Amino acid sequence: DGSLTVTDRVEMKSPQTFGTALLTLGGWRKLEDGALMVWDVEEALRVEIDTGGLPYTVKAEEIREDAPGTPTRLGIELDQPVEKATVTLRIRPLAEPASAGGNLLRNGGFELGTWGWDLPRNGMGDLSTEQAATGTTSLKITDPDAKSGSNLYSARTPVGENTDARMGPPIRRS
Repeated sequence: DGSLTVTDRVEMKSPQTFGTALLTLGGWRKLEDGALMVWDVEEALRVEIDTGGLPYTVKAEEIREDAPGTPTRLGIELDQPVEKATVTLRIRPLAEPASAGGNLLRNGGFELGTWGWDLPRNGMGDLSTEQAATGTTSLKITDPDAKSGSNLYSARTPVGENTDARMGPPIRRS
């Protein structure tokens, strides 16, 4: 649909370190092709990084402040000092992949990290590769207290009119 291109250009008299940054309140991961995926529960973006062929590193840093959320600074830092450089970020909506096995839940197999899910902040829920119903990843909830309990939320799931839908993950107790 829409897209945004951000370009940072720099020229210096002597070689200096250089980088740019992207801030997010959601999750992120590096994709196999080098692009970044940045998401919140409902939506996701693809960020393509063009450094003109110069090698770079992505460094994540949580920004801890007296604020309602905890932003993450994604530093895109060139590996070597430069006198001149251009870094371009192309940001666009990420097309949602087809769900495995007809699953109506967005990212129901957790193969794209926590996109489409709001995991509990109490440390009871985490992604695991120990076992999975499909793919390689699953949600693991460890609840050591019989009184506390845990919860999670998924993104809204569109269901057509006059449609019967049953949603629920395969659950294994251990």
